[in-house]
Amino acid sequence: MATSDPSPSASASATAAAAAGNTALRLHFVGTGTSTALPVAPCLAEVDKPSRDVGFFLDDYKASEDKAPAHWAGYDPSAAWPASVACSSCRAAVDRRVASGWKNRRGNPGLVLRKRDTGGQWRNVVVDVGKTFREQSCKLFPRWGIKRIDAVLITHGHADAYNGLDDLREWCNRQGSGIPVYLSKATFETVAASFPYLVDKTKATGGHDLPTLEFKIIDDESEFVVEGITVTTLPVHHGRYFNATPAAAPAPSAPGTPVPGTPAQPTPFICLGYVFDRSIVLLSDVSSVPDQTWKRLEAALDGEQLPVLIVDALWPWRPHASHVSWIQAMEIALRIKASITYVLGMTHPTTHWQWEELGRSIRGEDGREPEHDTHRLTQKLISEVWAHEDMGKIADGLREWKGVVEPAFDGLGLEIDHGQYHVLADGQGSTGGWDL
Repeated sequence: MATSDPSPSASASATAAAAAGNTALRLHFVGTGTSTALPVAPCLAEVDKPSRDVGFFLDDYKASEDKAPAHWAGYDPSAAWPASVACSSCRAAVDRRVASGWKNRRGNPGLVLRKRDTGGQWRNVVVDVGKTFREQSCKLFPRWGIKRIDAVLITHGHADAYNGLDDLREWCNRQGSGIPVYLSKATFETVAASFPYLVDKTKATGGHDLPTLEFKIIDDESEFVVEGITVTTLPVHHGRYFNATPAAAPAPSAPGTPVPGTPAQPTPFICLGYVFDRSIVLLSDVSSVPDQTWKRLEAALDGEQLPVLIVDALWPWRPHASHVSWIQAMEIALRIKASITYVLGMTHPTTHWQWEELGRSIRGEDGREPEHDTHRLTQKLISEVWAHEDMGKIADGLREWKGVVEPAFDGLGLEIDHGQYHVLADGQGSTGGWDL
């Protein structure tokens, strides 16, 4: 459980692996949802107070004379559950009549990166172990053939990124070795406050059954090698702190009159994005990208086209203090112009199919399935997105680019080699389905 700097000897391992021809990098999506994950229990339980966006949906539904379920994504308040669930994505996540509805089941954002070592064995690097990590790993790791965890990278100090650290204990015990965990100093301090026994065994109680973790503190701007994968950090803003000096006690000369505190000074909360082997850029939790980070990214790519960009996208167009919208994500995507862009971190009630249609709208390929029960609502959504003032700033560029933008889903797998990516087939690296 000691802390240390990343080992410089890892560079030699990376060079040897490359020399042996083991350059392919595999990417598996462990989770693609928000911190709450999807579906959301109150939506499925049909609590009286809906979420804000579902409330807007219900207002439109009540005001319409046309209440045919086929025009409202299958919603039918008079039908049996789950058709009576008003939230489209949460309903789709449990309704087996919805084609690929299972893709609306999303855990906390997380990845597994895999690369073969000089002996041809897969080495597994996990990026983020959030609140849903145990559940997701139980479902997905057996299907991917993952039998060990060789390292963990943590993006930031929020529960959806590190709350599953304690669930590494059985992996450590079965592997017979500790697991290195790479994280920033600020994130380490948050982990230490949340799980003191993970960083100091003298603070453990109970049966003393603990994971053996070696915390490796990395700078916000750093480059290192993990299991043959070159990692470049990309510090981005993920919301902000508000630090204000509290009001002082009353002054002796004027008892009862407190001295005012200083105004709040917003300080950005830093989340680490990453570049992996010049093949993948991950920006999982981002509200803005600083200019210095853009320079780091450009230097890391060194003029080469990026195969895969993974970027946050909470809502279709509404901004959020801690996350970019789909429109803002497209501004980032347009600047990078990766071969393929995946969005993740999406919340309800937008369905996976609607996110797919939004991506297709960039290439003018949306609206080709008018029989889909979400077609009418989706076309309305796409019209609202493209009419938004923020979209007006990038619309021409997006249409000219015609980039491939898709929503990621839990279980999706890709392989990237020599600057080219391909999606792994179901059962051969990707996995999914209602029985997952």
